[in-house]
Amino acid sequence: MKTNCRELSSANLGALIDGLLEHSRSERVLIKKKSIIDTRSLKQDIESLLVIDSTCQINLITELDRIEVNKQAINQIMLNLISNAIKYNNKEITKIDIGITEDIDKYHFFIKDNGPGIALKDYGKIFKMFEVIASEDKYGNQNSGIGLATVKKLVEDQGGSIAVDSELDQGAKFTFTINK
Repeated sequence: MKTNCRELSSANLGALIDGLLEHSRSERVLIKKKSIIDTRSLKQDIESLLVIDSTCQINLITELDRIEVNKQAINQIMLNLISNAIKYNNKEITKIDIGITEDIDKYHFFIKDNGPGIALKDYGKIFKMFEVIASEDKYGNQNSGIGLATVKKLVEDQGGSIAVDSELDQGAKFTFTINK
């Protein structure tokens, strides 16, 4: 029994260290210059970095063919939000919509899922470092409370903002903006 506890503690510590490194590297990500990205390839890039099986459907909703953003930053933001939508989903089929629009000075993004949702009382917690709503994901991995704090930092450091809208058992919709 002690070996299992030690292995679990080691795994938790490793995940925590990885999360902290990711958060600290976000400054370096922002140094990268903006580049023009094909929106369809953005979706493909994210899917190639995740383990997507037949129980997961990701849809891209946009009329934009290209956007000009910091590719590394947008990939990190999307990767965190979409992987959370997968890891914490409690439905037989995970459905995720990615939306991208623009106005004169900002790109507007959303990631919407059909998961368990987030209670209104928890909205203030989810973007804070080390705050967790669910202690573990559906695979039994511990939640460090670092991923959404990193997402918030990346978005805000690019002049944007991020918010969540959700109801329990109705999924969650994360919306964020990035300055052009």
